[in-house]
Amino acid sequence: MEKTMEAAQLAVDEAYAYVCARVEAMMRQLAKGGPAAISSPGADAELHGLHAIATQLSALGGRFHGLEPILAGLAAARGCHAEPAAKKSKSCQAQSAAHTALGDRVILGHILQFTSNRSWLFIAGLSPHWRGAYMATCARHCGVARLFRTAWREALFSVDTFAAAADAGLLRKQHQHALRRQLGKWGTRVLLACASGAGFDVALEGSMLVSAAESGRPDWFIHLGRLLVTRGVLSRKNALLAAVTAARCGDGGGMLGWLASLGITEMPDWLVLGLATAAARHGHLHTLRWVVAHARDWGMPVPDDFFDNFAVMSCDMDEGVLFGCFEQLVGSDEFPEYYNLVDTAVRAGHLHIVQYIVGQQVATVSTESVTLAVEMGLVDVAIALQDDWDEHDAVELMTDVLANDRNCPVELFDNIRASSLPYWSAADNLSRLLTTVEAADNVPLAAWLRSLGATTH
Repeated sequence: MEKTMEAAQLAVDEAYAYVCARVEAMMRQLAKGGPAAISSPGADAELHGLHAIATQLSALGGRFHGLEPILAGLAAARGCHAEPAAKKSKSCQAQSAAHTALGDRVILGHILQFTSNRSWLFIAGLSPHWRGAYMATCARHCGVARLFRTAWREALFSVDTFAAAADAGLLRKQHQHALRRQLGKWGTRVLLACASGAGFDVALEGSMLVSAAESGRPDWFIHLGRLLVTRGVLSRKNALLAAVTAARCGDGGGMLGWLASLGITEMPDWLVLGLATAAARHGHLHTLRWVVAHARDWGMPVPDDFFDNFAVMSCDMDEGVLFGCFEQLVGSDEFPEYYNLVDTAVRAGHLHIVQYIVGQQVATVSTESVTLAVEMGLVDVAIALQDDWDEHDAVELMTDVLANDRNCPVELFDNIRASSLPYWSAADNLSRLLTTVEAADNVPLAAWLRSLGATTH
């Protein structure tokens, strides 16, 4: 609330400074060049705008009472302004001023004309939603397509701006899908009541909850969700899409917890793993932790090998792929398999996610995961994957695999050596690695091995 008040005050101050500066400049022009100095259509539009802005500011009272002299000066300036009234009707003059204003960003930022009643609506930053009204009014003049190229949020900021956008054609059938999507993402309780009420009659659909999951506002998500459930328009598919979207965008459990509480039947077996994978791919550790801790809320406990290196087979995951949870392993077209949880985090480059998963694993990290990190140049991730290497066989297998990689950095081998010194004390191990490294033409790594005493037979 304090931030809103502060923003409103800054907007008022900006509008006041703008009026004072522009009036002073125009009065100087008038004194220097006479009425001809402000006889352009653009000046006419700006005079209308400045007068309306000053009127609104004066109505606020307080220190803005000093605007009466400015209003008087503007009235005098407008009185001096010679207009070719005989050549144009008032309607034509209004249209001309409107077109001029629309062609000037500075003027348009402060002057908005609603052609329905030939009256002027001047926002000039006097309310938090002035830019939304600006965009909605532009849509009225320039076509609703303008809204699709700008931030819809501005047109959905308040009931006033929504009404203006509706007048611009936002409620036409071809725009309904996009409207519902944006309303779900940026809407409020008041705006939703307005949009779905008499006069606008926007039909609510379950897909709106998917958009609400992108908002990061659990209260709004739950309010909209309850309304959709009450109206019987929230399908299983949309509930699943909303859950996956919440995991993808990051959720501390407010949205996911509410969805789980619905007790929707026939939830798929892949759901918990799918939500965890979506959270891991997008780096949301708090969401991943929540999903794992509350797996039973969905009626499915976390399996013992949840964090381990299992291969996800297509027979279990086809639907999860369609929902955007899993990615297919490269080269597994004939018998599709999908990246597991740790590989998903590695591919996304999220070190903190990798560290968390490694800390939860029982099995040793696979060579494929480390090799993947090396291929991507993620040395810190590759090192994090080595934290659980305490077995001789694991070290031997991994070093043999990495030795074949021409780009494997010395830093990675040095880290492996620090945690498995007994393995490196054997001359045969060093010689075998050196032979492999030289065959791969990894010159820096070969030099490092020689510094440890490695020789080729």
